[in-house]
Amino acid sequence: MIGRSTRREFLKRIGQSMAFGAYLPALHGCGSVSSRRRLPFSGRVVGEDYTLCHALRGNAVDTAATEPEPHLYDVIIVGAGISGLAAAWKLARSGITNFLVLEKADQIGGTCIAQEDGDIIFPWGAHYIESPRPGSRYLLEICEDLGIIIDYNGEWPVVEPNYVVPEPEVSLLAGGKWRPAHFPIEVASSEEVVEFERFRQILYRWANWRDAEGRTAFGCPNQYTSPDEEVRSLDRISMADYLDSLGIHSAPTRWYVNNRMMDEYGCQIHDVSAWVGIQFWAQSNSSFMDFEPPGTPAPVLLSWPEGNAFLAKGLAKRLKPEQLRLNTLAARIQNDGERVLVTCVGPTVHDAYMFQTRWVIHTIPKNSVYSLMPELEQAGRTEFEICEYVPWVTAAVHLRRHPNEKRYPAAWEVLSYDAWGLGYIDNRHMLHRYERHELPTVLTFYAALCSDIQAERYELFGEDWEYWARKILRVLEQMHPHIAQLITRLDIFKWGHAMVAMRPGYLWGTERQQMLKPFGRVHFAGMDVAGTPVFEQATYRGIETAEAVMDALGVAYSSSI
Repeated sequence: MIGRSTRREFLKRIGQSMAFGAYLPALHGCGSVSSRRRLPFSGRVVGEDYTLCHALRGNAVDTAATEPEPHLYDVIIVGAGISGLAAAWKLARSGITNFLVLEKADQIGGTCIAQEDGDIIFPWGAHYIESPRPGSRYLLEICEDLGIIIDYNGEWPVVEPNYVVPEPEVSLLAGGKWRPAHFPIEVASSEEVVEFERFRQILYRWANWRDAEGRTAFGCPNQYTSPDEEVRSLDRISMADYLDSLGIHSAPTRWYVNNRMMDEYGCQIHDVSAWVGIQFWAQSNSSFMDFEPPGTPAPVLLSWPEGNAFLAKGLAKRLKPEQLRLNTLAARIQNDGERVLVTCVGPTVHDAYMFQTRWVIHTIPKNSVYSLMPELEQAGRTEFEICEYVPWVTAAVHLRRHPNEKRYPAAWEVLSYDAWGLGYIDNRHMLHRYERHELPTVLTFYAALCSDIQAERYELFGEDWEYWARKILRVLEQMHPHIAQLITRLDIFKWGHAMVAMRPGYLWGTERQQMLKPFGRVHFAGMDVAGTPVFEQATYRGIETAEAVMDALGVAYSSSI
């Protein structure tokens, strides 16, 4: 999102003379608590134990002597992330009951998980979506079912007001000043503001682009967008290459684009496909309302105190206890005639047991797919080798009260120009409480480790709590110099394989198209197969695979897609 700064403000700045380069220096001096010997708060590393997963990839799990349980399921869904939950949601709504969802963690949601602390609940990962547009049938169904859509105004949905992110949505510190926008206008010259406006005009053209059959260049689901070469060729170059081709070289605009790419996809502009990059803005007109006539409808930003864990729980609300197995790691998936055998382990590699099912929907990250299914590689299905996953680190920063400084406009999303990481969200912001700044709160800090994925993954797991706590605190002190005295606890969550990297050629290349094909009785879903790694795509692919399985079972249903 570009934010709610108007075009009038940008045009006003064009006529002003501004010196570029007024960067806010990192506070590494003796006044910074993050540089002192002792931190004035405690914390720990939380999250899942990867021991079993790594043992599986190292072939340390013995499943040969396991016999299947007698019950034959119609469907087993491997993974209770958003794609798996969407598949389960569609099966349950269609009257299918003989299915099982397996999840290696102790809660559902994948990267959409949350935690409670007193009267505050906060996300560890994904935390927002846009309200669906007319025509997004499956998203409209989901949002109606979850109580997000409460009415319609013509074709446009009317959403529950308490789920709309209240103003201000964002606050950016740049050049020593705060502004409710993602673009760092305080450090941009007049010429650089003009360049940024030119970039927005180009994006606006893509938002309105249509091919001869009326299909959009970008949108959700990706599958319904135009296959025109003018559009799809953008997937073969990086976003940095695309900016170069436009002659956009200014530091503020490239920082802005890079920041948005890392926030949405976990990749820098040199590593993300230009198609994927432009998709972020062009899939809706909500970023260009200052270009549109007054009263033009547009999606709004939706969030919840627990982030997208709200959506995960909503998708799972029809699941019965016997349909969900937590702390259950799939160790082997094997086609066996008219059935599929799914061997699981937990809590140790020695505790193996086997289920049998007619069909499997595989939704977990594909970095382990060849360990799970050796026959896949033997059959020449090597397309999953291109899947590369970006590690992230997030932090829950518990505060006695909000850092309510006079010069700081409190907002939902807060970030600092040219700083490490992606800033934080204030988890009390969604509660709509005027007194919230005097109450304890939890900030969720985000950082995509995408400069060198392999090296930074080793760094992620090789360094301890204090290393990451100090690194994050340094960024927070840039924004709020005295924040350390307000912190009561700072916990770290390490995401080893948070999301698939959307490299040039990944989305529309032949490998991902091959991933969409089943292998025997196993269908592949998940964000890495779905398209762009966002909620809208994950749910589409989950529903699509559920419908394919119901077709195979001969079950009548009303299609959502």
